[in-house]
Amino acid sequence: MKNRQDIFMNSDKSGHRSDPDAQVVKFVRAGNLTAFAGLVRKYQQAIYNHIYRMLNDHQRAEEITQDVFIRVHKKIKSFKGKSSFKTWLFKIAHNLGLNYCKKEKSNPTALVDNLDKIDDKIIQEASGVLDRVSETERNEMIKDCLKRLPTEAKTVVVLHLHQEMPFPEIAKITAMNESTAKRWWYEIALPQLYKCLKSKGVKR
Repeated sequence: MKNRQDIFMNSDKSGHRSDPDAQVVKFVRAGNLTAFAGLVRKYQQAIYNHIYRMLNDHQRAEEITQDVFIRVHKKIKSFKGKSSFKTWLFKIAHNLGLNYCKKEKSNPTALVDNLDKIDDKIIQEASGVLDRVSETERNEMIKDCLKRLPTEAKTVVVLHLHQEMPFPEIAKITAMNESTAKRWWYEIALPQLYKCLKSKGVKR
């Protein structure tokens, strides 16, 4: 049996990588509006998708996406490069989306303290189900399944599954510690996605 950390994309393996946006960010910090417009074009759809999957509301997602880039433009000089620009950007988006969720009074699901309580067989079967369907088909099915998840689990799914971010990066964006992010994925999100996809007729 695979180690849990190796299941589904080997996503918590991370190494130092240079920030591909570093040079553009320098231009933006210097006041170059064309460079800023380039960053907006590059990330606007991804940020919108992230917010929409959190809220399931197109209008709010569009409004918050606009707010994200307004916030980025105002705060770009405070970006110190301790993380990648993408991580910093998604952290802003996550916080604005989460603030909206709090206004709507979404209640998180409680986590158990011990990750070992999770059934390894369920984890393996869930990963198999997700791997079996095409990416397009999977995304359509998961869009509906996400509605059933609490906010924290939705966030981890969107970042880990759709943005292919490793758990250490998710932890930076969400201000969770890494083990909490993993528990949301393994304990809540993955089993619930498995049950939801099975109910739609997807089999291992």
